[in-house]
Amino acid sequence: MRQPVHAYRLTDAAVRDHDDGMTATAVGRNVAAELTRHRLSHAQLAAAVNMSETQIGRRVRGEVEFTATEIRTVAIALGVPVAALLGEVRP
Repeated sequence: MRQPVHAYRLTDAAVRDHDDGMTATAVGRNVAAELTRHRLSHAQLAAAVNMSETQIGRRVRGEVEFTATEIRTVAIALGVPVAALLGEVRP
């Protein structure tokens, strides 16, 4: 069954194909800013989203891109909208 045209699902392909100049580094900076705002460490976020501290660190530094699923999971863990991590809104 096809989804209605207005339905939007955040998929890895959607994030990859969304060409607004958003880079892995920019998403990482936004995650880092939220970590600072919430006074959380990489280790605390890693535990909350079931990733290693190394995986979180590499993504926050922009060495590795967050997947759409990871962005959503991190947003939930931080209590912010996905758009905040994508730089579209300020929480």
